Amino acid sequence: MDFNAQTDNIYHGKTKTYFQEVASSYYNGNYRAAIVVLYSVVITDIVYKLDELKNVYGEKQAADILSAIEELQKRNPKSAEWESQLIEKIGRANDFFDVVTHKNLEYLRSIRHLAAHPALDHDRELYTPNRDTVASCISNMLDGILTKPPIFIRTITDKILTDIASNKDVFINDLANFEKYMASVYLRHMSQNMIKKVFSAIWKMTFCLENEDCDNNRKINSHCLTVVMKRYTADLLSDIGENKPVYSNINPALIDDICLFICAFPEIYCRLSESATTLLQAKANSNEKFNIVAHFLSESIEEHLDKMPSEKLHYNAIKFLEKKQ
Repeated sequence: MDFNAQTDNIYHGKTKTYFQEVASSYYNGNYRAAIVVLYSVVITDIVYKLDELKNVYGEKQAADILSAIEELQKRNPKSAEWESQLIEKIGRANDFFDVVTHKNLEYLRSIRHLAAHPALDHDRELYTPNRDTVASCISNMLDGILTKPPIFIRTITDKILTDIASNKDVFINDLANFEKYMASVYLRHMSQNMIKKVFSAIWKMTFCLENEDCDNNRKINSHCLTVVMKRYTADLLSDIGENKPVYSNINPALIDDICLFICAFPEIYCRLSESATTLLQAKANSNEKFNIVAHFLSESIEEHLDKMPSEKLHYNAIKFLEKKQ
């Protein structure tokens, strides 16, 4: 397996240098050495990122973890207990890694222990992981940890909201470039679980809350939801269905905004709770403009057009749907 493309994306410069020894060991068939060095590089990289989160971003959780492991090192400098505690603590911190990455890290640790210590089998041979096992461990650590900037190990919703708010004048009427920006700066680095967390939080900011900050940035936040929904439609529809109360808590004052969003993704409607769908139906029955755009209330667009009580409404509905395509 060729790791060059992934290696180029390693975040920390020192880590990229250290990783050369991992790659060299792997390519030369020294699989036991590759695993041992990989584990050391990953643990060191995590510490680098915790340190950056503490010193650059003022992340308290990172500071607490560093303080705890430094205390362990002082108490027993020859013990590797701090490594185990580090892995355990970042596993409990939900904003650091997703579950799969943490399980992969624990697996690497177990393989490393077998490879690093003189654990002889019944034939008096040292354990040596096979090529595929080593390749899998390397790839998992590159994807899940080494290539990830430290800002993505903590909750990033606030950073995204602040960033797009400050750049809204640039992107508010340029959804295509906004999508490219979001994908390159944020989305490609985020785990599936992180995507769901961010989407849910911004949904609340956009369709549930009313305050000066939300009101000023509602349009760009809605654009953000659109970009994320387009790229992760299946995952997010599943999340909406599994968390109906969260997504169905619609603010009646913002019903026009959520209606326009659901028009673009009509599959959302059937995944909302009855309280939300009833609210949307009542709005359509009482408001001509809303009735025109709310095609998701019908089984199909054709059925929706047939429901229009006049040629004028029928025409306006067609024009609206053409714009949405």
